[in-house]
Amino acid sequence: MEELIKNPILQSIAAGLATSCLMFLITWTQSVKYKNGAVADLTWSFGFVVLALVYCLMNDGWLVRKILLMVPVTIWSMRLGIYIARRTFAHIHKEDTRYRHLREQAKGNEDIYFLWICACQAVLQAVVSLPFIITSLDNFESIRITEYAALALFVVAFIGETTADKQLENFTKRTDKTKKEVCKDGLWRYSRHPNYFFEWLIWCAWALLAFASPYGFWAISSPLIMLVMLLVFSGVKISEEVSLKSRGDAYRQYQKETSPFIPWFPKTK
Repeated sequence: MEELIKNPILQSIAAGLATSCLMFLITWTQSVKYKNGAVADLTWSFGFVVLALVYCLMNDGWLVRKILLMVPVTIWSMRLGIYIARRTFAHIHKEDTRYRHLREQAKGNEDIYFLWICACQAVLQAVVSLPFIITSLDNFESIRITEYAALALFVVAFIGETTADKQLENFTKRTDKTKKEVCKDGLWRYSRHPNYFFEWLIWCAWALLAFASPYGFWAISSPLIMLVMLLVFSGVKISEEVSLKSRGDAYRQYQKETSPFIPWFPKTK
């Protein structure tokens, strides 16, 4: 039992879980205050750079590797967080359609329901940050080829996600809100959810970064969990339900023509 308590991976997981729970508890109080569950997206986005910093400070891995972890995580986390913050605070009293959809499922117990959602996100955030823990513990003083590959994959995925978000933002700004139009600009012509696809690739990059480290094989669990979450429980699933409800036949046609996740050439008649 004492060995388990002193295990640096378990200690890091415990520290990460405590940090995530604290962040999401504060987030829940704000979601109640503003009646806007979308503030949880901010904690999810900004929270990962906080966790990565906690792990790097508490673990004794090679400093250069910690820097190779912190720099891309910070860039990704801050970019996504700022993008979501701009969207959220611009309409702080108008909740995102995904969270309004969840609020409808609460059946009157909204505050308790969103506390449960925040608790689940806190646990998930701590669990999927395992690659950060493994990387921060690795004291092998040389950069491996898999780590170079991970950074290259991160760059591709980061550019893809940023591009998809920008294309959707531009489409939203110019579209008549009274029309049930579907974004088919750029990457959205080849995937119904290119933002989620490239987000998942970023998680593949974190797993690859940790893969050659001791216990690195366990890092694969993060992109696998994120894939299930994106496709089955949140991301894609909720977005599809909301889009079908708001855009109707236009979105059904889009579903017939366009790949649901992995970018591919659209079907032609």
